[in-house]
Amino acid sequence: MTLKKADLLLALAFAPLLPCTEGRSQNSEKSPFCTSLNSIISAAAGNFRPIQGAPDPYSDGGEYISLILLPGAEECSVEVKYGASVACSYPESTSVSDLEVGYAGIVGNLGGCLQNWSRKTLNGPDEIRKGFIKSTEFNRSQVTVRVEILAKASKLHPGYTLEVWIDKETGE
Repeated sequence: MTLKKADLLLALAFAPLLPCTEGRSQNSEKSPFCTSLNSIISAAAGNFRPIQGAPDPYSDGGEYISLILLPGAEECSVEVKYGASVACSYPESTSVSDLEVGYAGIVGNLGGCLQNWSRKTLNGPDEIRKGFIKSTEFNRSQVTVRVEILAKASKLHPGYTLEVWIDKETGE
């Protein structure tokens, strides 16, 4: 695949995440991104069971395919094995800079959807877990929404992933 074709595919994958310059903004609380996100957050009260679909055939148990997908995500899964959370994965890349546009778009959309939530951007090795390049989280009550760029653990297939996590605090 040529570089220009790869750039085009990444741009198309992240297009729903970027704020619009004309008309209604993607950051509007009624945007498709906010609507999907708010549906996932609402399901946190029931440990995400309302959006839990079929078991994920590639997991070792405790993971299910989500019935709701955030715009631009390749997949979202409901994870209940180690606490209640939803993880949405976006297209991988071999370059961090390729994912920075999508990261900025998601952070902007989350800020528009979660206007009354506290926000923290984690920087540097002291604040970010090993393997994480960037992380911004939004907190409110018992729910945390975070977007992350992280290095893949595989040495055979190096690269980076962009993920959004919605976690329900269990108080444990």
